[in-house]
Amino acid sequence: MHKLKSIAAILLAVLISTVTLCGCMGRNEVASYYNKEEYLIIEFTRLKSYTNSLSMEKGDVIRCAISCEKGTVSLTIEDEDGEVIFSEKKISEDNFDVEIPSDGTYYITVTGKSSKGNAAFEKIAADEID
Repeated sequence: MHKLKSIAAILLAVLISTVTLCGCMGRNEVASYYNKEEYLIIEFTRLKSYTNSLSMEKGDVIRCAISCEKGTVSLTIEDEDGEVIFSEKKISEDNFDVEIPSDGTYYITVTGKSSKGNAAFEKIAADEID
């Protein structure tokens, strides 16, 4: 009986350690996202990394709006060949435009360390820019 209790205690300790370690590794939690042809909106509660794309034409602008309640995020925008056209780290709150140099698909990657907040990216056609 004493041996059975010892085995049960060891199994319980292993289970608790496993659950604790898995929780510490962090999960990527994107609460919701909306991806349409002209915009991308993400709300995140524990962001590690999130990537999505927008089809753009030369002269278009990606209008960016980022707001973090907790932590900061980094933003990278790359063309379909992997060339970085915009990169910035440690953004907590900002609004800005990124002009598109050529037609194609652009990949928007937002990364953070357990960051909480939202980010919106809107495609503005070149002929609609004020």
